[in-house]
Amino acid sequence: MPDLNAFFQPARLFDSTPGSEFKFYIHLLVIFGVMIFLAVVIWIFVTRLRKHNPVQIKLGRKVYYCLFVCGSIGFVLLFFRYQNISFLSSRFLLLVLFLVFVIWLGFILFYFIKKYQDELAEFQNFVRKIKYMPKSRKKK
Repeated sequence: MPDLNAFFQPARLFDSTPGSEFKFYIHLLVIFGVMIFLAVVIWIFVTRLRKHNPVQIKLGRKVYYCLFVCGSIGFVLLFFRYQNISFLSSRFLLLVLFLVFVIWLGFILFYFIKKYQDELAEFQNFVRKIKYMPKSRKKK
């Protein structure tokens, strides 16, 4: 089991050139690849919902942007780590990316819990009202 105390030591965390010996390349490549794949799948579903439910589209876009941006930045950071570029390959940037991802998901979860249900009920009420509104007559 890895020693987490050694990982969070400032000298190790802020090392400008951590070296290209990195055991978790494949793991992180798979994680970031799955994030981008899920983002593309969500984008396809969102484009098919375009006319049906704008509230679901709003939630889908939030999740899409979170996954796509964090996955893309993760790939760029792994490339910098592979090339051993100073300062851009530091462990601290991967930790910052992870924290940004968690905070961004927290905001999305907050939106889903607090606002999504109200917006969805409001939209369904609007659809029900539109259903019974008189239609305009076509001119002959």
